[in-house]
Amino acid sequence: MTALLGAFVVGTRDELVGPVLGLWRWVLVLGFVITLVGTADLAVTPADDPTLAVTLYGWAVLPALALVATAESVESPYGTVYLTGCVLSLAGAATHALAGSPVDAGVGIAVVGLGQTAAVVAAVVQNADAGNQD
Repeated sequence: MTALLGAFVVGTRDELVGPVLGLWRWVLVLGFVITLVGTADLAVTPADDPTLAVTLYGWAVLPALALVATAESVESPYGTVYLTGCVLSLAGAATHALAGSPVDAGVGIAVVGLGQTAAVVAAVVQNADAGNQD
């Protein structure tokens, strides 16, 4: 996953320009670093995960912040979906942080995934709609 993310960052660096896509480029770069740290942690200390929180919350919060900028740059319904994805991602991270059980922690991660997946689906549909208007 780390290698794939790194290749994606390098391969798209010239395409991710402008205020919103530039912000997403930084999310990917920081996400690559976070993922690399998590991978190294797993390799060096497989029985202990001292960087787990950084990795987990980094991947929940960084995209959420970029989703705010994305939501502000587009019209509804896409902006609404991006903002909802942000809220779900942050709510999932908070749920995980405050979890009283493994089930609660799993629900938190699932909510993060739901919010980020909704945003990805909105981006795909939005770009397909834009391509159909040409």
